[in-house]
Amino acid sequence: MTVRTWFTISAIVVVALFAAVAVRLFVPGSQGPPDIVVRVGDVRLDGAVRESCWPQRDGAITCEERTDTESESHIIPAAGSMRIFVSYPAQPKRGSIVISNGRRTVLKRKWTHNFRYSLDPGSYTLTVEAGYEPEAGTTTRPSLVYDFDFRVTRSGS
Repeated sequence: MTVRTWFTISAIVVVALFAAVAVRLFVPGSQGPPDIVVRVGDVRLDGAVRESCWPQRDGAITCEERTDTESESHIIPAAGSMRIFVSYPAQPKRGSIVISNGRRTVLKRKWTHNFRYSLDPGSYTLTVEAGYEPEAGTTTRPSLVYDFDFRVTRSGS
């Protein structure tokens, strides 16, 4: 191939990439909520969105509620530290963290990025709610609620 051919192909690729980015940024459409990430040591818990009220590209806030919130259950140690963050540049200012075992709530606290826990062996659900302040001109507060299923064993294995 000649230099002219390579230059033409490169120019076409660059134009196509710019067009794709422009469509993604400027064409109104659905924009899903960000993920909430929970880590316990080296284990990343898989979560599922239960509720979300999140701004779309056109500025409107879309609220959804899901009933299929089952997530893959990971095994974590009986005691340790959980780290929680939202994969969004602004972290929430309010919210809650609840760990329940199906029958009762075993831990409840206000939003925090890092906390220590100690649990008996069993199956648990961690429910994380992240809340944000409403944008100017709106009254609906953006929020996310995720569920994370996990298990604790005696040996932690």
